[in-house]
Amino acid sequence: MLQVEKYGFNEDIQQIYDAVFKISREELYPLAERMDIEDWFPEEKMRSLKEYGLAGVCSGIVNLAT
Repeated sequence: MLQVEKYGFNEDIQQIYDAVFKISREELYPLAERMDIEDWFPEEKMRSLKEYGLAGVCSGIVNLAT
């Protein structure tokens, strides 16, 4: 896993990163091929992200091109 401290983030952010990485790897990655092939979106999995406190989380990335 990525060590976010070397990018100036603290331990709190590392814990969030680790949790999201684990959930993504276990819950979403196994569905990725089906999502691509069938143009399918696992709504039930996305709804379940709120159980982890991840619903509505923004990355903070700003599109400077517009």
